[in-house]
Amino acid sequence: MTIQKIIQYACSILGVVSLSFIYAQMFKKTKPSKKNNPTEN
Repeated sequence: MTIQKIIQYACSILGVVSLSFIYAQMFKKTKPSKKNNPTEN
């Protein structure tokens, strides 16, 4: 694998992780369920 392919692969993984993290944060804000999430402070 060339360096460009490795960089593209890493960037794509980071993009998916960041998008899923943002989606999770938005989902928590739009659906505040304290009863279902006892670990949340």
